[in-house]
Amino acid sequence: MQNMQLAFGSWFYLQGSFPNSGTNTGSFGTNVNGAILYAKHEDVDTNPLYPNRAILANQREGVFEFDFAFDFSGPGGSFDYTKSDFTIKKVIPLSQVIDPDNVEWCADGSILVNNDNSAGTIQQFFPDTGTVVQIATTLGSGESSGIIDISHLLDYDPASILLTNSMVCPASVSLLIHPNAGLKGSPTKSPSPTSSPVPTRHPVSTLPLVIMGDNGGENFPLGRCEGDCDSHDQCQVRLLCFLMVDMLLSDSIEHVSLIDKITTM
Repeated sequence: MQNMQLAFGSWFYLQGSFPNSGTNTGSFGTNVNGAILYAKHEDVDTNPLYPNRAILANQREGVFEFDFAFDFSGPGGSFDYTKSDFTIKKVIPLSQVIDPDNVEWCADGSILVNNDNSAGTIQQFFPDTGTVVQIATTLGSGESSGIIDISHLLDYDPASILLTNSMVCPASVSLLIHPNAGLKGSPTKSPSPTSSPVPTRHPVSTLPLVIMGDNGGENFPLGRCEGDCDSHDQCQVRLLCFLMVDMLLSDSIEHVSLIDKITTM
């Protein structure tokens, strides 16, 4: 915002309306009249590759994409809101998501959606195909809140490693590892699915688990998918110690297996 001269006191209303289908055009204004005023605006995120594009989750309307066209022909190259506009289109209707709340736009173009209330589900949307796939669910009846893709920090493909929070367990942050997670630069990549994910990338969840010992010893620090560790400093450089959850792309708790305290990254 600062680089685009839109920070430090300059703010505008987005004037327009949500389309049920197709695309609507909106404008910038300094008056609330005509602004996009709907109940239950929840979360926004920008496209990591195209920062002039953003998504907005509205719990009662769906998920919408904004494509902004900014004009900087004002004095000294400043922002001219009268010549700037944007388009709005609905990218995920309520028929495909349940009470959309938090959103994250990943570098591969997919969109992650946390669903509100007691649904507790986390879904991944692929714009190229219009497919929505459930990738996780919270335990119990609490909603998931907040979703962050940290894959790039660990040299993994987008949407491989996620952070989220379950409100059924206060102050609980969960680390989610997609079963088809792939390291950056791996020779095969998963295409956007047509109906369900295709496991073509190097699968983290099927790497063999080797118990090397406990409480230190000649086998420490531990390598990838070796256990049993009790702290990060018992792992090799760039590896972390945590509970590994093998998500099987199912909303059934019985299909979630837990292996205590192993290194997986």
